[in-house]
Amino acid sequence: KVFAELDPKTKVPKKGSWISCFFICLISFFLNLEALTKLICIGNLINYAIVNMAVISLRFRDNDKQGYMDIKKEKFAWFYFIFSFVFALSFGYGWHLSITIISGIGTLGFLVYLHFIPASIVKKNIYKSPLFPLVPCLGILFNFILCSGLDLETWILYACYEAIGTVIYFLYGFKYSVLNQRVEA
Repeated sequence: KVFAELDPKTKVPKKGSWISCFFICLISFFLNLEALTKLICIGNLINYAIVNMAVISLRFRDNDKQGYMDIKKEKFAWFYFIFSFVFALSFGYGWHLSITIISGIGTLGFLVYLHFIPASIVKKNIYKSPLFPLVPCLGILFNFILCSGLDLETWILYACYEAIGTVIYFLYGFKYSVLNQRVEA
């Protein structure tokens, strides 16, 4: 409720902004500047990869029903996402050559498969993007390749950051969910 309160004059959540500022200052006090910038970098790169994945997923959604048009084809997009992640890490960190080759072939195969999706699916959907699926797929791959240049400490910090965020998200969601309140009523 504190984060939802708006200042009557400026219509800005001042209390929420000050609380967020306090925690950001607290975190920045314990981390050095280099670790903090690497953490921000990996967070942004992975979020941009997720946004590119959302661009691909939106092509398989029915805008009228907000549901899936073809869930089988969307699964292949998620397989591309996972294979490109493994490929980028194996390529960037010099994992065993067989892992790099298998994940690289899988990444390329899913990209080709996504490229040859029938146009009838695309024409139904209002959402458009240029050079689909090449641009979002390359965006996913290049973001992951850039992430592979970061050290292990950054990955561990990012995993902790994501774990804490996920716990907060689900605890808050279970308590204040609109759907949960409808079921109880």
